[in-house]
Amino acid sequence: MKKLHALIMATVALLATPVASFAQFTDEGVWTSVCSVGVIDEANVGLYQFNGSNLFFANGRTGSIIARYNVVNTSNAFGTQQPAWNTFELGYTDIGAGTITAFLYEVNPCTGAQTTICSFTAPNSAVGGSCATCTFPSTTFDFESNLYFIALVVSRTSTQQNPIASTLRLYANP
Repeated sequence: MKKLHALIMATVALLATPVASFAQFTDEGVWTSVCSVGVIDEANVGLYQFNGSNLFFANGRTGSIIARYNVVNTSNAFGTQQPAWNTFELGYTDIGAGTITAFLYEVNPCTGAQTTICSFTAPNSAVGGSCATCTFPSTTFDFESNLYFIALVVSRTSTQQNPIASTLRLYANP
């Protein structure tokens, strides 16, 4: 019986070591989304199309496409409701004179009041595939008290322009 008890205690100690190491893991997680999965405003039906991760204009269409993305707490698995994210990033292509404007919002869960955390308009680029970012304090997010979402406005005034929104990320940039 003593040998069985010692064996059980040794097994528990051996199994607890990796669990204790995991509990000390401090990664804050990264929230990501491809732009093709956003919720598009109903008024934009017929303006847009998707291909893989990309959101862009349908052939021959101009105007503004508005897409929204729910932000969820990917850090909850690490035991925090307050991830230390401080960077909002958009992956995009915009060689012409179109525009992509990105907004990160905080929402009060009881009133629905929205506060802009950060926003930016992605600069036109001479190359395909660029990233644009905005930064904010690492103490901004609090999933116990607030909700969050991202809104993208992809616009063009000419069919010669071709702004393409591809990816979104929220992460802690050291």
